[in-house]
Amino acid sequence: MKKIKIFLGTKILLLTLLTTNVRAQDYGFAIDQLQILPPYMGTFIGEYMRDINENLNNQFFFASQTSAAALKKGEWEISVLGGGSLITSQEINQPDQRDYPHGQQIFISGEVPTIFGPSQPSSLTFQFKDPDSGQPLTNPFDGTNIEFSLDLPSGLGLGLGATPSAALSLGYGIGYGTEVKAYFTPMLLSILGETEDGFSFNGDQAWGFQLKHEISHWIPKMKEKGYHMSISGGYSSYNLAIESSFLDAPIEIALSDSVSIFASDNISGIVYDISTYGGKFTIGKSFKYMEFAAFVDYTENSFSMASEGGLIVDLIDKTGDTPNETSNINGLMDYEGTNSQMGYGASLTIGQKLFRTSLSYRRANTNFFAIGIQFHFGGKKDAPSPKEAKDQ
Repeated sequence: MKKIKIFLGTKILLLTLLTTNVRAQDYGFAIDQLQILPPYMGTFIGEYMRDINENLNNQFFFASQTSAAALKKGEWEISVLGGGSLITSQEINQPDQRDYPHGQQIFISGEVPTIFGPSQPSSLTFQFKDPDSGQPLTNPFDGTNIEFSLDLPSGLGLGLGATPSAALSLGYGIGYGTEVKAYFTPMLLSILGETEDGFSFNGDQAWGFQLKHEISHWIPKMKEKGYHMSISGGYSSYNLAIESSFLDAPIEIALSDSVSIFASDNISGIVYDISTYGGKFTIGKSFKYMEFAAFVDYTENSFSMASEGGLIVDLIDKTGDTPNETSNINGLMDYEGTNSQMGYGASLTIGQKLFRTSLSYRRANTNFFAIGIQFHFGGKKDAPSPKEAKDQ
């Protein structure tokens, strides 16, 4: 993602106003109007990231869920998992800027960019309004609109998208057809260090836990024939911290001999969070060296991004005749949203001893594929169900 330097565009506006010989309070409303930037930029960034927001954490959630059979009592499972969603060109988010706030004052040239969308450049134009007439504010000398533009980040332009996932999982059978699993994935992006755009990724991690109960534990005839039926539920979280600044140093721009704008940056970083919870119903059949399972599932996903700090804009009258005016522009990258998914799929687990492998496919809004390697230790036969105990 490109670094968006908001006040580069503002500088164009202020240089235009330089010729108008005004007092500080005459253009105080222009600074006030900049306060509509945060909700617009928040909507833009949310739509730009939507394909990541709605798919990334779901993949962590489902990568560690494969077999319909539960672990035996005292059995441990260590898994290394990897996978990802494949987003086709038809499934890539294509937002309509007419749905964005303040569309009469801010607009995007060309196609609205998204992270997996086309790679052609685009820009955002902010057009100031006359507070009295509501019409575009114009330069009194040449009649041109007073506005500024920002370069926007373009898409990857690959014609498709992908949200990869990987995790180290630990599972344990607690008996009576029940197991618990937890997973953790550190430093997905931290290994990138600082990018060319000045972003520094740190503290990112994914983690989650799941609880599964094998219903067929209570139905001996199903287990005798190698069938397994289970329900599971869990929670998953992904967190990322980004360090970045939008202005390398404070800037001062003169409007006249006595009036100037002083802009400084106190943005310390961006916090990105995704959380997911959901449930899954699985039915499977065990054969000699493998298990085949099919499932349906439901997930609720919530996501947010929050910028820490903001931009400080001071309108300064150097003569002292007019009190200085200070404005804070915060929340430039802030957004939040939710989505839910119904999905279905199938999995194949090969092996029944110490070493096993698994393949999984899920279809919801996108196609998801996963592969896993599992190591099993310990375990003993589960306690019999009430009917089995009675028969004994």
